[in-house]
Amino acid sequence: MITWRRTFDDAPHDFIAERDGLTLGRIYRHRPGGLEREVWFWTASGLLTTAAEIGKVYGEAQTREEAIGALLDAVERARAWGERTGKPYVRPNPPGWLRS
Repeated sequence: MITWRRTFDDAPHDFIAERDGLTLGRIYRHRPGGLEREVWFWTASGLLTTAAEIGKVYGEAQTREEAIGALLDAVERARAWGERTGKPYVRPNPPGWLRS
């Protein structure tokens, strides 16, 4: 089961996705290049796979829900890759990693 928590206590639009205590990735709202529009950035930063192996592992989305969907899709592709190759697909968290 994937759980979500705030990356930092004072960042209301910045979240980490975890499974079994391991970080899968992050989503957060931002304004690229100082633009007036806001977008959601997502990154599957906790994966050991690369875009060459599973496809896109980061990007932008118009909504929080789209960012969550894109991140979870990358995680599922990485999980399937891990099953095919017999390799782990999530990196262990370093001590104290992004704990608020």
